[in-house]
This record gives sequence, C-alpha cells and structure tokens, in this order.
Amino acid sequence: SPSLAAQIAVGFRLTGWLRVGATAIGLGTEPQRESSAGRVGLGQRFVGANLTLLGRPWHRLQPMLEIAGGEYWVVVRGTPTSPNLGWTVTRKSPGVASSLGLAVDILPYLALELRGGALPLQSQVRIYSTEDAYMGSLGRPIWFGGACLGASF
Repeated sequence: SPSLAAQIAVGFRLTGWLRVGATAIGLGTEPQRESSAGRVGLGQRFVGANLTLLGRPWHRLQPMLEIAGGEYWVVVRGTPTSPNLGWTVTRKSPGVASSLGLAVDILPYLALELRGGALPLQSQVRIYSTEDAYMGSLGRPIWFGGACLGASF
C-alpha cells in the first residue's frame, strides 16, 4: 500500500552539474494489510548517500538524475486474529535507488524538486503477521515519488 514519509536531505554542489549529499526518509504513515490471519503494518526508513547529475537549466527548470545507495529498514507490526500472539520484527536490506526529476526555481535561492524512481532491494523482505503466518513480500523494487523544497546558500 502507498505511504507518505518525510525526507531530509543535505547536499553540496561540486560543480554546476554535480551534487553529492545524504538523505534520510522516515517518520511516515504506516500502511496496513489484512487477511484471515490478522493485520500487519509496515513502518519504513531509508538512510543513504546520493549523487545527482544536474542538466542544463532551461528558463527556471532543471532536469536531474539521482543515484542513492544506502540501508532500507522495514518495521513489521503483526496483529493476528485470536488466539495467536502478535509479532514485531525489523528487517533491513541494502539498496540503490535511482530517480529522475525536475527542479523548478521559485526564488533565486529556493527551488521545488519533483522526482520519481525505484529502490530495488538487495534482499526481499518477507512479511509475517505471526511467526508462521506469511502475508507477502516487500521490495523488488519499491516505487516512489516525491516533492522537496530546497534552499541553497
């Protein structure tokens, strides 16, 4: 299920066309799924470093391609049907995200970045609501879209 999450990023422009930085994503909504075995909720986090190639500006628009590598965590909270006991587990996987985007200059030092991409995980995260009640898998890839308001100085 889709979810919303906050993102914080810092970056340094090495040249007019290359930016390096770090990104953290988390503290978002927790999508839930239900089955006859119970309900499971997913809390997601990502922390990584990124490299952004910036295209030539055209008027107030600038295309970008970003590659980010880091660690992805999912916290699975299972609420099974009675008489089973609930189960919470944290799984992690390294991943490399790639995204395409467009930056729109709002003010000389303020821009809105819109992007979309995918995060293929190194290992597939299997989801259980109890120790033995399999409910599905996550990853391969995780699709995302985002909007980021950025200030440069």
